Amino acid sequence: MFRGVNNSRENLLTRLLEVAAANTRTAEDFDMLKAEAAAVLADGAVQLAEIQLGRHLRLEGAPGLDLLATPVVGSGDVRLAPLIQQLQNADWVQHGRQYLDQTHAVCPFCQQKAPADLAEQLNAYFDTRYTKQIEQLKALQQYVSAWADDWHAYFEDALSQPGVVDHIEIERLEAARLKLEQAIEQLTVTIASKLSGPSTIVNVEPPTTEVASVNVIVAEANASIKTFNLRLQNRETAKEALLDRCWAVFVRHTLATEVGRFEGAMPALIKGRDGLESSITTSTTDLRTKEVRLRELQTRITSSKPIIDTINRLLDSVGFHSFRLKESTTVQDGYSLVRENGDTAADTLSEGERTFITFLYFAQSLQGTPQDSDELNDLVAVVDDPISSLDSDVLYAVSTLVRRVVADIASGKGRVRQLVLLTHNAYFHKEATYKAQGDKVTRTESGNTASSGSGAGSRVRSFSPEITRFRRPAARFGTR
Repeated sequence: MFRGVNNSRENLLTRLLEVAAANTRTAEDFDMLKAEAAAVLADGAVQLAEIQLGRHLRLEGAPGLDLLATPVVGSGDVRLAPLIQQLQNADWVQHGRQYLDQTHAVCPFCQQKAPADLAEQLNAYFDTRYTKQIEQLKALQQYVSAWADDWHAYFEDALSQPGVVDHIEIERLEAARLKLEQAIEQLTVTIASKLSGPSTIVNVEPPTTEVASVNVIVAEANASIKTFNLRLQNRETAKEALLDRCWAVFVRHTLATEVGRFEGAMPALIKGRDGLESSITTSTTDLRTKEVRLRELQTRITSSKPIIDTINRLLDSVGFHSFRLKESTTVQDGYSLVRENGDTAADTLSEGERTFITFLYFAQSLQGTPQDSDELNDLVAVVDDPISSLDSDVLYAVSTLVRRVVADIASGKGRVRQLVLLTHNAYFHKEATYKAQGDKVTRTESGNTASSGSGAGSRVRSFSPEITRFRRPAARFGTR
């Protein structure tokens, strides 16, 4: 029954809850399932023979049956007949006859000298007809006695059959057996009293009700045995069904208190959970509506201020101070490049610095959230040889930013899921793949490519000094 859940509290709890939900109640208990388990689960179980029903007593047509209601007396044609009939002591006389030959001519009844023809008179009274009737009564007694002996043997044999005890209700059978044996005893005594006093009238009734009561119990046992045999023939299917019912009994009887307490507490908890889920659904819908509205508003914003702040923070973070960005005073929503002393740097930028400012814009575009609803959140960034003509301090700054992107990929931060870095410069390769103490391990490939992460389902963004792809311009360069 517990296979698959013995070593897992989680699996056991799941099974218990499933059974409790499928079975709100059960009328069975483990005692009621024992007989079925003997057929389904016992390895040595074999087919059982059904019990033969007990035999009824058939008195119709039995010899001497009609004599029970008739006085059996001698012939009325002899001289002693009137006296015997007057005294109604034929049975007494019949019993005394056996002593006549032992009294030496003395009457065994009155102790006087016996008449010479007394024996002849008695023999004539108890004639052949009387003797034949007595023999019929004895035959009836033997018939009933043989039937009673069959029943005694029946009870012994029925209960001794292998496996029968598991299918028969012993207490009911013993009670029915006692009543039947009492009825048999009464019938036997009645017939014996008739033989003892043939002239008496007796009434007998066969114990039909008592026999039927026993046979009802036996028939129920046979039905159980038949079911047992059928289960034995289909034990794999029956085993699964039995174990399901065992689980129901285990949940609804053995664990009735615990399950009841759990089910009593669950409605309030479920109601609370449903309320939270409803609130989450409402909040999620509201959030999506506001995100759509945010994107709509973002598409209307042309100010370069956020981009200027972001790029200046990047410059500060990598320790680059050769120039900074500031809002342009001559170009609306534009920006200009200035040196530390405040001079405009647009006309004095080196080739490396020009590439670097473009790379900074690319780097900041990898951050933040998607600008359009159709844009994927995950990105694959491709950087193609960004240091072809860079100054040494610019090379260091670009390397630092590249390593930062790789570290974010390794820790699962940001939007970039994979970085493809292409370079012909061995020194830049060394700087970009440098691993400081405490950094997370990332995967690098020597040669022309360094990458980390997975790009499945991601949009590709590429950077090259010759060709730079932007989703949309966030600002314009100012020259003054």
